[in-house]
Amino acid sequence: MRHFGLPVLASAILILSAACDDEASSGGFKKTDCPMPIPEGQNAANIRCGTITLPEDPTQEDGATVTLAVAVLEATGNDPKAEPLLVVNGGPGIPTLAGAMQAFTSEFAEPLQTSRDIVFVDQRGTGYSLPSLDCPEQRESYRKALAGEGDVYAGLAACGERLAGQGVNLSHYNSSTIARDLSATMKTLGYDEWDVYGWSYGTRIALTMLRDAPDGVRSVVLDATVPPQADGQSAVSQTFGGALGALAEDCGADAACVATYPDFEPDTLRLAREKLNETPLVVQIDDPLEETTLVTINGGWFRQAIIGAMYDVRLIPSVPGAINAVAQGRTSAARDLVSATAFDFDSTADGMFFSVLCNEDIPFDTGDEVGLQLCQDLGVRVTPELIEDKAVSSDVPVLLLGGEYDPVAPLSDAELALETLSHGMLVKFPYEGHGVFLTLQAMDGETPASHACSVGIIAAFLDDVAATPDTGCVDDGPPPGFVVE
Repeated sequence: MRHFGLPVLASAILILSAACDDEASSGGFKKTDCPMPIPEGQNAANIRCGTITLPEDPTQEDGATVTLAVAVLEATGNDPKAEPLLVVNGGPGIPTLAGAMQAFTSEFAEPLQTSRDIVFVDQRGTGYSLPSLDCPEQRESYRKALAGEGDVYAGLAACGERLAGQGVNLSHYNSSTIARDLSATMKTLGYDEWDVYGWSYGTRIALTMLRDAPDGVRSVVLDATVPPQADGQSAVSQTFGGALGALAEDCGADAACVATYPDFEPDTLRLAREKLNETPLVVQIDDPLEETTLVTINGGWFRQAIIGAMYDVRLIPSVPGAINAVAQGRTSAARDLVSATAFDFDSTADGMFFSVLCNEDIPFDTGDEVGLQLCQDLGVRVTPELIEDKAVSSDVPVLLLGGEYDPVAPLSDAELALETLSHGMLVKFPYEGHGVFLTLQAMDGETPASHACSVGIIAAFLDDVAATPDTGCVDDGPPPGFVVE
């Protein structure tokens, strides 16, 4: 789950209609200027921004509150549908308005925006929403660990102490409260029904909406599915191995790739890691917060870089070559991948990331002593809600999308979720990584190769959720053009 950067916003609330304006005078609603950059080609006059304030504890109307930053891309067509599309970003802890929303340029969004509003919300604790669960203390310790100095998670305890001093109750920062927030937001905006698109961790939230806040949800699209009953963090090694195996198989079917890397297989990464553990590579890499950062690349950091590269279809073609080169002792090949992936987590609100894991993932992995200690450091009391380990059952129409190269949300997890979704349909994309429609490439302003196919399938599904969309374009997707040297 990858992350994108931003500052923090002050609070107020979104007003969308004359009815909302009437309520504003008595309910404390207030419009705001848009805090995020306007996506390329979008008309700023068609974007409405503001905030909505809700209880920190959804069961308690009185007490602490959270303030959610909201933005709406209005439909551009002459006869828009009443049901908007709610976009739920991944994470946990990733900003939405300054992250996922930036992918929705006028060209990217047009097949969907022509017929419906598109709604974006910075989830509680993230982005421009308040309170912020950002942890600059953790970013500092991460950079020190990159240079081989200290524990990568050394900043969590200080962050937890600061958040506690601000009165933040981390037990209320989880998927269930986010799901309820989003439902309340859509109703506040005046929508009776809505469709939901979830990407990565956002699929977990979308599934939780079906479980805890289903009222108003007309249909759901899950892209890189993370169901609650899957093993999650504890299964990353197995999931990553499967994705790397699929990549190796496709390399073996490519004449240029197999000729250049005839012995490439998942186990080649083990050899590469051994080389870097024997002789770590010390380099300077570009840093978005500083001019450069010193990095000591050992086997562990290289493995993380490969996982990061498997998220991004732009980097996937270079993975066999990088692993092969390092395995043969040319360790300098590790630098480019580490440079490209080392700071993907910079914009993550680490307090939110670990709050979610400590509330609903780590409690079910009793052998995760490291995770339990991190939860203790942050100040999260690990008390598992057994429902967070159970499959979500629903009769709502659900479209699932998945990529064969996904290193953290495998197709098998989508198949697992599908077992209890009676009106579900899974579409498999053979050459995609983490996300098919909403990808890192899209969030960097590029249109991914899979876009025309995936957005066509999504649009057809939303237009008629009772019908089966045509998925023939999936077979036309080209295999990766492997980088060979």
